[in-house]
Order: sequence, then structure tokens, then C-alpha cells
Amino acid sequence: KVGITSGSRFMLTVALRAGGRSANATDVDDATRNRLYDLRTTQLATQVDLDALQGLSNGDVWIIAGNSDDVLKTAAKSSNIGVVVPSSGTTLYADAWCVPAAALDKPGGVSPLVDQWFDFTTQPARTNLRVGLRGGVSTYVFDGDRIDYGKARMDGPTGGFVAMSDRETPPPRAFVEKKNGGVDDDADGVVGALLGRLSGVVEEKMDRRRTARENKASGNELMKGGMPMDEVWARSEFLVPLSQRAKDQYNDIIRDWMRNSRVQDS
Repeated sequence: KVGITSGSRFMLTVALRAGGRSANATDVDDATRNRLYDLRTTQLATQVDLDALQGLSNGDVWIIAGNSDDVLKTAAKSSNIGVVVPSSGTTLYADAWCVPAAALDKPGGVSPLVDQWFDFTTQPARTNLRVGLRGGVSTYVFDGDRIDYGKARMDGPTGGFVAMSDRETPPPRAFVEKKNGGVDDDADGVVGALLGRLSGVVEEKMDRRRTARENKASGNELMKGGMPMDEVWARSEFLVPLSQRAKDQYNDIIRDWMRNSRVQDS
């Protein structure tokens, strides 16, 4: 019942982080290998982005791990879907400025306007007012470790996830869990590990629901572009290319899966 978006590398990232390891670990150890096998054979519903998002909407998928842009768009269409940022950290992405290689061969080289255009788009006056998980974080307000909320025209981080609804409303599908953090009878699997890391966040939010309502909080902080806590940023990381050892080990795992699939099909 798990949907993983963004391809096979993200599946490895989920398995590594569920075990408390860095997404850029230099090797795929036995525990991660077993977690990958368990995820693929007993829990994985799809690795196709569109199928995962649609599956979450109609209930065929219980939880998805994906980029905030796609997840927030899907969650905005259904009150049954909750959004969380893992307190253990998440994966960061950045837009990159690129100059076509062919431009280097033109007379005069790259246009001198490139630097001016970059300066123009990153100046304080153009800081994205929807800063956060929705709309992205400007380099002007993020130094790699924390957010300068004053520059972002915000008072501070949000709770890190959308507010839970009233008590009589069932939990969102993304939070279908037991008190021990497991899902159904699978508390020891990858889903259990993932939700176990989220359970403290969910419980904290449930404890704060009444206070939030009394303070007339809107309850849709992330949906409106809110931010997780600084501690979450500190535990998050950008993906770097896999080490050759990790790449070879992961490719061996994928080849084993393909061989086993052909044997089963025959």
C-alpha cells in the first residue's frame, strides 16, 4: 500500500532513511537490502508518479513518499489526505541555472546579461511570498541550515504539517496507523518504520489541536507554503551521486529482482 515517486533512487533513499541512515550512504548494507526486499515484495503498490498520486486519492495507496509540489497539489483536492514532513528530516532539491554548452562557442561567449539576470531574480525584493514547501525557498532566506523568517516575511516555522481536523473526523489516509507506529499487521516493515518516525509529530499535533483552534490558526500552514522546524532542516540533505560501491550493490539488487520476476512469469 506504499507509493514511491521519483524513480528507483528515491526508493533506496526511503529504505536508507527508514533505517536511520543517510540517503547518501556509501554502501547498501544487509539491513537496507532486507528493507528494500520487504518494501518491494510486500508493501510497494507503484513507483509511477501519477499512479501513486491517483492511488492515494482513491484509497488504493495508504501512504506515498514524494516531492512536496506533487503531494501538496494532491492533498489540496481531498480532505482525507494529510501532509507531513518527517521529523527525522527529508530530501532537499534545488533549481539549477544552466548555460547551454553551445553558447560557449558563440562569438563573444556567454551573454554578459546572464549574471545580471541571476542577480535580478535573487534580489530581496523578489523573494517568493509563498516561501516554503509550496513555491520553494529563496536562496536569500535559506543559508543551507536554517530559514531567516524575517526576510521571508514570516513570524516563524509552522508545526511542520497541516492541522488535524475535528476529533469526530477519521484520521487522513496518510496517517492510518496504530499507536505503536505500525500499519495493520506490518509494524516491523518499512511503512511501520516510516510512520513510527512520524508518530511523534502526529501525536504532538493532536495535543495542540485545541490550542490551535483557540488561537484561530488557519490549520493549513503547509498547504499555504509554511515551513517545518529548523531541526528538520538540519536533519535534511541534498542527494549526491551514489558512490561506486553503493551503485554496484543497488544495481545487483535490481538485477536480482528482474531475474526473479522473469522466473515467476515463466
